[in-house]
Amino acid sequence: MKKSLIILIILATSLIRAQQEHTKEIFQVDSTWFKESIKFPINFAKEIPYQGHAELRFAPGFTKKDSPELWSYIWAWVITNKKEFTETELEKNIQLYFDGLLGLDPEHHKNVKQQTNAVFLKSKNNKYVGKVKTFDTRYTNQSLTLNITVEELYCQTTNNIILIFRLSPQDFESKVWKVLNKITLKTDFCDN
Repeated sequence: MKKSLIILIILATSLIRAQQEHTKEIFQVDSTWFKESIKFPINFAKEIPYQGHAELRFAPGFTKKDSPELWSYIWAWVITNKKEFTETELEKNIQLYFDGLLGLDPEHHKNVKQQTNAVFLKSKNNKYVGKVKTFDTRYTNQSLTLNITVEELYCQTTNNIILIFRLSPQDFESKVWKVLNKITLKTDFCDN
């Protein structure tokens, strides 16, 4: 009986440690930003063909219809065994992500007028700027255009790519974007 209990404790401890390692925080951001961690393949967008995980941080007003922070958030995709991305890959994967996230399936959402369309341009040194046009089935039930920036980082120690996505419907010059752009990565982000 004692032996079984010890084995059970060791297994439980191992599982907890494995989960903690997976959810190690990437961003330095204050505690008012809600955190979510998800593993690839993403359950609502299984067509995105990567292995790894994502950390998402949501502005305090992310879900508030009248807030300037509505739909403003930052996320990181930590993708294993990939060295670089193209604009086309980003566009396709962001379209799959938002179509899955928002359930943009006309058979199930009668008021859906569109599926997601994403466009990216490489601006400089592994940075992209773009727009995501989709339909908000969650908070406003209206068309939604998000401004988006993406930064691509390569971690040689882990052979991972980290994509940092910053998104908001606000203009790039707005207060929300000033806050989004101040969010930094922890110094040990490559240890993820």
